Amino acid sequence: MLTPERRQEPNSELKRILDLSFQISVLAPSMRPFIRFAKQTDRLYGKQSTEMRPSLFWDFDDTLQKILLKIARTIATPEEIWQSRAERSRNGFSSAFVERKKWELDELSLRKTKPWFETTPREEFVFARIPHRSRLLYVGCDSGIECFPLAERGHQVTAIHTDPEMVEVANDWARHFRFPFKAICADLPEFTSARESFDSFIIDFYGSHPSMEQVITAQSNLARVITDDGLGFVVAKRKKFASYWFLMNTCYPSAMTRWLMKQAPLDFYYSKFDSAEERLLYGAYNRSYTSETLASELGLSFDVLECQFEKYDPRYVMAVVRRKDQPDITTHHRRTPVVDENNGLSKPYVWLTSNVQSICDILKSHEQQLSQYFDNRHFFPCKNPLQVVDTNMSEFIDLLIEVFETIPAQLR
Repeated sequence: MLTPERRQEPNSELKRILDLSFQISVLAPSMRPFIRFAKQTDRLYGKQSTEMRPSLFWDFDDTLQKILLKIARTIATPEEIWQSRAERSRNGFSSAFVERKKWELDELSLRKTKPWFETTPREEFVFARIPHRSRLLYVGCDSGIECFPLAERGHQVTAIHTDPEMVEVANDWARHFRFPFKAICADLPEFTSARESFDSFIIDFYGSHPSMEQVITAQSNLARVITDDGLGFVVAKRKKFASYWFLMNTCYPSAMTRWLMKQAPLDFYYSKFDSAEERLLYGAYNRSYTSETLASELGLSFDVLECQFEKYDPRYVMAVVRRKDQPDITTHHRRTPVVDENNGLSKPYVWLTSNVQSICDILKSHEQQLSQYFDNRHFFPCKNPLQVVDTNMSEFIDLLIEVFETIPAQLR
């Protein structure tokens, strides 16, 4: 455990590591095609390759995210890593999102109009399995938009989110539309509600808790609040998520996004198509699942009725569960790394972090070059970006090799 003095101090080292993770998530897609088709590809993937697996370079961003998670775990507890996720959401990109939602609601109020909340295939999947006008718990509601199609159908929705501003916006929207909806500021591991107070639940960020203790607590809380016949819908990320980064909002020119999308099918050419892995992603802890590993983990507290990759959204795997009469939460343990209470980053990790920062600097410069190409591509008619933008990646590859040569054998 960390000392009280350490806990009262802002963990600037952890924040820096999570910021590097966020930069890699945002900047790496524009580099992927260039590292794969660089002038030095023979050195990486051909006969002259090093002893390191080609996938370390092919999926260089995924490897860097695993390294950053290892570093983060040496200086912070799982609870601190989890809390930093909520703090980043409150202080970073969500603030602009909150302001936009407030403005949209003001505009709707002035025009006295109501938007049409179109249901998604996932929501139709849920509707087909739960009774009409059921009591539904929604975990991770953001601004509430994902919940409103459920409330519009007459379900009594209670939603929880860790960001109080998000909760306020969600409640404002629900009041405007007079939906049977209420958002609460709460964290799932600490969430308390009366036993069997809901008929069903949906959780759409499963896999974001860094310790097994948090996972078991979250599962227990969810199992406690639903009825014996109630169903739970658990949505988790799969590793293939990286191939579909373009479904997130980006600041790329639209033509650049379209070109990069065509490269996405190559993302797992060398690596496993799907696997259960831990890494950082967008500055937060993330665990990817296959249908088998998700079903196995949920089996601690639930009977798993269905578990499959979502056909309509390839980023996710979804399970349908019902609580067990006798949960088995004592037989599964995931090792929690030990945190050094007395020191900050060790010298090797300081060196690693510095090199990862240099990698991010090159990624940023490359993204700017590629964006400039697409902003001015009328000067390069019928030219492939790989023919115009520099594909000499010597400096970048040398940095990757330096970093990857220091990583533990289990990451290779």
